[in-house]
Amino acid sequence: MLARLQRNFNALTMEGKCGFYAVRTGRKTGVFRTWTECESYVKGFPGARYKKFSTEDEAKSFVSGLESSGSFLPAKAAPHQKSRKRTSYEMCGNKHFDNGSSFNPRGVKYSKPFKNSGTSSTWTSSSSLISSLSNEASSLGDVPVVYTDGGCTKNGHKGARAGIGVYWGPENTRNVSERLEGEQTNQRAEIMAAVKALETAKEMGYKTLEIRTDSNYTIKGATDWCRRWKKNGWKTINGTDVKNKVEFQKLTKLCDEIDVKWTHVRGHQGNIGNEAADELARKGAMK
Repeated sequence: MLARLQRNFNALTMEGKCGFYAVRTGRKTGVFRTWTECESYVKGFPGARYKKFSTEDEAKSFVSGLESSGSFLPAKAAPHQKSRKRTSYEMCGNKHFDNGSSFNPRGVKYSKPFKNSGTSSTWTSSSSLISSLSNEASSLGDVPVVYTDGGCTKNGHKGARAGIGVYWGPENTRNVSERLEGEQTNQRAEIMAAVKALETAKEMGYKTLEIRTDSNYTIKGATDWCRRWKKNGWKTINGTDVKNKVEFQKLTKLCDEIDVKWTHVRGHQGNIGNEAADELARKGAMK
């Protein structure tokens, strides 16, 4: 009897030393007592946010969205894990543009009519993004990550239907799958998906946000073209009205309020977050 009591006491003592593992963003959120359980909910999850705390109250505060000090845990809990080498960035004002990889046109009715651009050596491949999702979360710290996508069936033709998709994580209540209001085009859908993500981020009180998208059009517009258009009275170099001016004005206004890091990912190449956002956009177009 004494031996069994001693074993139970030792187990409780060790449990107390383990700390409390808080998962704010993951397959399942909450406070867990073991790293093994915590890891199962965050490893490989895009934009996972989790920390270790010495007290349960601190852990619960983190889960509820209140910032608190704690030990950030990389998804691969190596004792001396080095931060993942960051990809090259092109600085655009106070915003950041991560050159992801250009994507191929879809080849089906639900279309994104863009062509490949740039050389392969200048891009980060989607396979490397997928394999380093856990390390990506480590390097980002507390910067929220969201995937956005937009698309349109019969784009440019009668009967076109466009939808937007915003993906924060599996079964996340902030995920969006909506029919695009107004003119039904894939470019408007891409922009408005990013707008929707930023509106949610603003409601959540976020000061920074990483938006991952396969839309070069949206990224270029937000980080480069809009600045020139604005100086030119929202006219193109030829003096014509900017296409999708209203949508870009909404986007840039939100970007002035939130520090945005834009990351381009390859479309339809198996990137978990991008595929999820794409599916949300597809379903939205059918509503």
